[in-house]
Amino acid sequence: MIHSSPNSTSIGETTVPLLGARGESQTYGNTPTSNDAKNTPECRLFDANALLPDGSDESLYQVIGLLENKFRADLVLGIYSGTGRLQCYSKQQLTIRDWQPTQEERSALYEVTRASLRVEFASSDKSSSAVCNQLRVKKDATLVLGIPVALSPGMDRDAIKVGIILWIDLAEKVQTSEAYNELLGLVKNQLPNWLNTWRLAKRGRSQEKIIRKVAYASQHRKILLQLTLLLAAALFILPVPYWPSRKCTLQPSMRQYLTSPIEGRVMEVSIRPGDTVEEGQLIAKLDDEQIRWQIADAEADFEAAGKRRENALAQQSAAEMRLAQLDQQRAQIQIDSLSQRLERLEIRSPVSGVVLQGDWFKKIGAPVSKGESLFEIAPLDTMTVEVKIQTADLGIVNTGQNARLYLPTAGWKSWDGHLQWIDPRGETDESEIYFVAEMEVSNHTGELRPGMEGRTRIHAGWRSLGWILLNRPYSWLINKLSW
Repeated sequence: MIHSSPNSTSIGETTVPLLGARGESQTYGNTPTSNDAKNTPECRLFDANALLPDGSDESLYQVIGLLENKFRADLVLGIYSGTGRLQCYSKQQLTIRDWQPTQEERSALYEVTRASLRVEFASSDKSSSAVCNQLRVKKDATLVLGIPVALSPGMDRDAIKVGIILWIDLAEKVQTSEAYNELLGLVKNQLPNWLNTWRLAKRGRSQEKIIRKVAYASQHRKILLQLTLLLAAALFILPVPYWPSRKCTLQPSMRQYLTSPIEGRVMEVSIRPGDTVEEGQLIAKLDDEQIRWQIADAEADFEAAGKRRENALAQQSAAEMRLAQLDQQRAQIQIDSLSQRLERLEIRSPVSGVVLQGDWFKKIGAPVSKGESLFEIAPLDTMTVEVKIQTADLGIVNTGQNARLYLPTAGWKSWDGHLQWIDPRGETDESEIYFVAEMEVSNHTGELRPGMEGRTRIHAGWRSLGWILLNRPYSWLINKLSW
């Protein structure tokens, strides 16, 4: 049976006093720990002369192994610094490279390191800590002990606390209360000083490594400088892929212009710019009143000629009958011609695509002349990317080179293609001369629209890193000096 109180911990009927921060003599159960007794080999946890606190992890693992043998338990040791970092150590790190404590082990260590030098415990029938009891259940252990160890004040500027969590899996390994009291006294008397020395040695090891590196660099300054210059020179001549990025605009690869077949007026419109149309879709109608009147006149002439033909046949007048036939044929030709013109007054889309121009919704009844442009429609299954090539790029950018389009409006999604044509004529934009290079990209998803702007990266071969870094400043300096 283990009991806990604010000032002591009892196992069975034996009281375990709290572990103090200093090394003064205290009584643990029935075992005296005077200055003479605690220095005897029987009362030492380990021989500090044989196990030197040299700051290495191996020496700490040896101490952990000795503690596990003494307590007949598995344990995890945690060092908690004032910065809030908990560094955990276990013998499992010798075999498991990326070992990390479980959440229950870490929680128990936090509680023990923050405890006021009180030994926490958890057994099957009683516990002083719910966190330790959770660890006991998780490990399916018989007994769990949480031992805080206070480092001597003044040894370190930071508030360092050490905690030990150990668990005993089998009831046969549980020792007597007197044995635990004696072990706790040994831990209190010997471990704080050893850990203080170990931490200072560990810090000294780190500083020694830095000092060695600085000393080496100081002794070999010329060699290091030469190596640095050699590396820089190698990087400057190292060839890397050169992908200049240039502004670009999307345009349709093909445009269809619909014009007025006659001189008339716009009577009906079913689309406006931005609408999607299908091939053969009716999009507008022109005024057909005049043509219908002409058709009516031609049909009347056709009927009149037919009556004259019948009269000539009754009178057996061959000449009159022939004239009537000719008039009837002429009227029929006129009717056919006018009917074809009437069909042409229905404006239908010749392709599937998007309407780019032609807003006639507010112009119903407006007059149009023959041949006047009514609509502009473009299929969008393939788009043309117009890339603005700078004058300095003409020597390195050529048709056939691979290029990649990036659009900010599409989350910088990319489309691949290659340059198909470069306009030999330069254009001016804000006093800057540029040449238009074109490439086509597939738009089967319909994400691309005319007028979108983005960036196109062109694979302009291989260039040295030094050339890429210095070419633009050099060109800018030459232009300034030339002016």
